[in-house]
Amino acid sequence: AESRTADSDAALARAVQSAVGNPHALSMVACALAKRGRQQESRGLLDQLIRLSQVRYVSPYDLGSASLMLGDEDRALAFFREAYRQRSSSGGRISPVWRAPPSSTRWWNRCTSQARTF
Repeated sequence: AESRTADSDAALARAVQSAVGNPHALSMVACALAKRGRQQESRGLLDQLIRLSQVRYVSPYDLGSASLMLGDEDRALAFFREAYRQRSSSGGRISPVWRAPPSSTRWWNRCTSQARTF
């Protein structure tokens, strides 16, 4: 089990290095880190994404995915709404079930009740 954890950590470290400057890859790595409980590192990548969005396009879907994995449901929902409005990448295929934080039932209820506003 320890070797798997070490391999996983090494793979995540390589992924962080490879993702630099690629918003979608940064978002996926941020989600993976958050899922592994590495909140601080994940939040750092989300901060990078937000800074990057000030100088070039970053899909709100990617920002929403990372926000959701970090447990910021309100912020994630706002990003997903914007992704839908923009018809940005993956915005039409939001899958809150597999990305959802521990309060997934609450999240799912919020998504379905908000569906009218999309």
